[in-house]
Amino acid sequence: MRTTEALELVRQLMTCYPQTPMGQDNIQAYANHLVDLDAEVAAVAIKRCIASCRFLPSIAEIREQAATCLDDAPDAEAAWGIVCAEIRRVGHNGRPAFPHARILDAVQAIGGWYDVCTSDSATADRAHFVKAYAAATKRSREAVTLAGVPALAEARVQMLTAGQEVQA
Repeated sequence: MRTTEALELVRQLMTCYPQTPMGQDNIQAYANHLVDLDAEVAAVAIKRCIASCRFLPSIAEIREQAATCLDDAPDAEAAWGIVCAEIRRVGHNGRPAFPHARILDAVQAIGGWYDVCTSDSATADRAHFVKAYAAATKRSREAVTLAGVPALAEARVQMLTAGQEVQA
C-alpha cells in the first residue's frame, strides 16, 4: 500500500481511540510498519481491531489480524473432518489429497498417514491432530506477521491459479 493509505488507516485508529494520544513520531512508526501490507487487507485488519480491541491496537496486533484475514486454511475441527474423509476415501494404501498444506503438516506431526489410518484410537488421534494443527497455524501466522502479508498473498494466488491440491 502507499504511505498515504497507511497514514489514513492510522488516522482512523486515532479517531477511534482518542484516549490514546499519538504524536507525529508514533503516527509515522505505525505507517512505516504497516505500509508493506496490502491496502485492502490492512483496512479489514484495522476494522477488526477497532471492533475487538478496547485499547489502541499495537502494530503487532494489526499485523496478526492481517495474517488472520489471509489465512485460508480450515479450522482444526474442519481439517480433522477432511482427514477422516480421506481415510474413508483412500485408506492407508492410498494417497490423500488435502486442500491445505497445514493439514498434511499436522498429520505428519502425529505420526504420518499410515499411522493415522491404522490407529485404533480416533479420539486420541483427533486430540493430537488438533494440537499439532494449532501449532502449525500459530507458526504460519507468526511467519506472515513477521515477514509481511504480501508473501502469503502471492503464494496463495499462485496456488489458486495453478488449481493445486496438496498431496501427501
